[in-house]
Amino acid sequence: MVHSHRESVSWGDLFRNIHFNFATEKSVEGYVNGAKVTNIFVYPIKPYDSVAIFFGKVDRDLLKSGITKDRIIGVEKESGGC
Repeated sequence: MVHSHRESVSWGDLFRNIHFNFATEKSVEGYVNGAKVTNIFVYPIKPYDSVAIFFGKVDRDLLKSGITKDRIIGVEKESGGC
């Protein structure tokens, strides 16, 4: 689960900030709410989006069972804030 207080933050920003690099020899595919996006690294982080990022093989079963908005809201309530 990702939570951001800044507007206009992209998934690429997140991975740069946590110093995570994807293996360059494998393809990277991003899906937002089950739909493939052209470049996940420029896609903005938005509240309640379910995002899956694959490098290498795409797991279609995982895409079908994505995290729902209701689940995200439930986790927010459990966490008690930032």
